[in-house]
Amino acid sequence: MEGLRKSEKFMPEYKLSIFLTLAMLAMLFFTAGMKTDAAEVPNGLVVNNGVISYYENGTAVKNTWKTVDGKKYYFQSNGKAAVGSVKVKKAYYVFNEVGILQTGKKRLVTVKKKQYYAAKNGKALSGIYYIKNKFYAFNKNGACNQKKTKKLKAAAKYNKNFKKLKKLLGKPKKTKYESYSCYGPGNDGYIKYANFTVYVYKYKGKVLYMGAE
Repeated sequence: MEGLRKSEKFMPEYKLSIFLTLAMLAMLFFTAGMKTDAAEVPNGLVVNNGVISYYENGTAVKNTWKTVDGKKYYFQSNGKAAVGSVKVKKAYYVFNEVGILQTGKKRLVTVKKKQYYAAKNGKALSGIYYIKNKFYAFNKNGACNQKKTKKLKAAAKYNKNFKKLKKLLGKPKKTKYESYSCYGPGNDGYIKYANFTVYVYKYKGKVLYMGAE
C-alpha cells in the first residue's frame, strides 16, 4: 500500500514537470518570434540591392527630405533616394551616386558619367559658366550640355577672333572699352555676362578674345 501511495504522489508531480517544461519552451519560442519580427521591421537608412530607402516603423518615407549623420537625402515618390539631378518642388538638386546632396561649395559633380554643376546649397546650376579656365554649358536640370560645351571650348582660344564665341555666349549684361590697351595701340575691353566676365582686345574694328574669369 505504501508503494501505491508513493506512485500516486509521483505521477502528478511528473506530469506537472512535463507541463512546466513545455510551457517554458513555448514561452521561449514565442519570445524569440517576437524578437525576430521586431528585427525584421526596418528603420532608418536601408540599402537593399543597391536601392537606398529610409524607413520609419517599417514604412518607406516618400517625397521627404531626411538628414542622416549630417548628410541630406531626398526620397522620391517611389521611396528611392534621389540620384543625379532631381526636381524637388520648383528647383533641381544634385545628388551623388549614393543619394547624398552635394553641398558645401560650388563644384562640378559627375554622377553616372554625367556632369552637373552644383551650388553651395546643392541646387543644380544652369546656363554658361567659366570653370577652371574652361567654358561649360548646363541645361535647365543642371546636366552638362556636351555639344554646346565642346563648341564653347573650341571657340575660346586666346588672341583669336571673338565673333564666334560671342555668338555662343549670347547677349551680355554690359560691355565697356578702355581708351588704352596693355596689348598694343588698340583698346582693352571687358564684356560682363551673368556668371562671368570676358576680356577682349579691340584694334581696327577687330575684337580678339583674351580670357575670362
